[in-house]
Amino acid sequence: MDDQSQIAKRLVGRLDHDDAGVVQRAAHDLQALAKDHPGAPVVIVNAGAIMPLVTVLSNGKTDEGRTAAAKTLHVLANSGPANQLAIAIGLVALLGAGTDQAQEYVTDLLLTLSTGSSADPTEAKHNRTAIANAGPFKMLVFQLCSESSRVKLLAVSLMATLSGDSEANVSEIAKYNGIKPLVALLEPEASGGDAETQRQAAVVLADMARVQAAYGATVAKEGGIPLLVGLLRTSSTIEAKAEAAGALLSLATEHAREMGEAGAIEPLVDLLKSDATAVADTSSLTRAHAQPSRRRARSRASRRVAWTTKTR
Repeated sequence: MDDQSQIAKRLVGRLDHDDAGVVQRAAHDLQALAKDHPGAPVVIVNAGAIMPLVTVLSNGKTDEGRTAAAKTLHVLANSGPANQLAIAIGLVALLGAGTDQAQEYVTDLLLTLSTGSSADPTEAKHNRTAIANAGPFKMLVFQLCSESSRVKLLAVSLMATLSGDSEANVSEIAKYNGIKPLVALLEPEASGGDAETQRQAAVVLADMARVQAAYGATVAKEGGIPLLVGLLRTSSTIEAKAEAAGALLSLATEHAREMGEAGAIEPLVDLLKSDATAVADTSSLTRAHAQPSRRRARSRASRRVAWTTKTR
């Protein structure tokens, strides 16, 4: 263990080297150490590796160095709850910073931490609490307006994992004017026509409309109702249609007239005639009246964005 500690400290020290090649090799060697020795991840974290790795991930001089840092953080993040919490807090500070690729790495890592493993949902909940408490929402809203469709997808997916946990999280999204860019993501132009991006936006909007009528009014004011109806009519996936229907249900009490004018009834009936199992498993329809603490517990993992980056 003493040898591992000395090796880890030496490698961590090299992460701040002026030579980009030395930094890349140090990050790679830390990854190998963590993979090959069961107790090494804790030793590496105790050697102070997380913040230097996060710094390389954000500001590294080369793609190779940033990729090596991201892979090492993934290994450490999968090694235990204590490491996950430390990494989550460090990553939140980097949201919205650096290149599009750096933002993809950071947000994807946070998304991985927020969903956790199906074997231990409590672990994921603790991670989400740490992420939310570290204050990610301002920069997540900023990322929704990114020029990168990948950054948008990852940001709205992370937001969707957090919005169902508490009314406080929803209020933070509203505080930073998140409704307008969320509604915009329902449009093919803003989402790049990506059904998953649109679906995740509908999830967050459904949570917001359920929490407070004023948020639902803002969704309607920004043109969300006809866009949700359009998604319900034309989306290529049953899951996106189901989430659009759930968001509309959250708006129905206060905005039934606008929904009728937008032509919501026919596609809602068509959806109910379609694959009922898929609708029940994925839709906000079945969660609209659930208690906030239990909302989406069953289907959260199924909405983990199917995403592969260079970190995998």
